[in-house]
Amino acid sequence: MNCFNASDEEFSDWKWQYRHRIETVEELEKLIQLSETEKENIKKALEVFPMAISLYYASLIDPEDPNCPIRIQAVPSSAELKKSS
Repeated sequence: MNCFNASDEEFSDWKWQYRHRIETVEELEKLIQLSETEKENIKKALEVFPMAISLYYASLIDPEDPNCPIRIQAVPSSAELKKSS
């Protein structure tokens, strides 16, 4: 919580979480490591789908593991843009 500059009370408040949700690549890369390819792929996905990750949920992501299951669920991917046949 210290890295989010939030008190325990703020961090536990859903309204605070909503106001501080992560919606851009620039905000996301402050919390987790992103390669240039990942950044571009996320930006492509954001042209179609919105991203809104609460800071609580983001705090559960392993910032150094691109295969972190929570990261895979929360962070948009250009693979989501491919139509299945």
